[in-house]
Amino acid sequence: MSRSMVRRRYSEFVILRSILQEQHPSLSVPRLPGRTLLGKRFDQRFIQDRCSGLHSFLKAIVEQPVYLSNKSLHLFLQSSLTMEQVQNVVNGCESFELPHNNSSSLLLYPVDNKAPNEDGRVGILKREICSSLATCAE
Repeated sequence: MSRSMVRRRYSEFVILRSILQEQHPSLSVPRLPGRTLLGKRFDQRFIQDRCSGLHSFLKAIVEQPVYLSNKSLHLFLQSSLTMEQVQNVVNGCESFELPHNNSSSLLLYPVDNKAPNEDGRVGILKREICSSLATCAE
């Protein structure tokens, strides 16, 4: 199974959560861990707790089938685009193609709130995310 890594700032998770709330108003989007307290930003315990909270957030997201077809989520997880670029791609203002060099390459599905069959690429993505979250949480 191939793996990739994308670095994201906390503020980008905040934007992703906001996008998911806007695009899926009938759903309760999982909460993010709290913001940093002044002076705690580089505290090792705080960093570990935040990392664990962000992993829990992502795991809760990918466990809800409706989010698995969300273009913003796919781009957030599988590209290094800024959140502004993610929104531009989703809104059709920019184009973007992920490399097709592995079996879990991104397929951007229409935003119709219908989750594709979990036996396909979305199922593969979900399993890879859950697998990597379990690995990272150790």
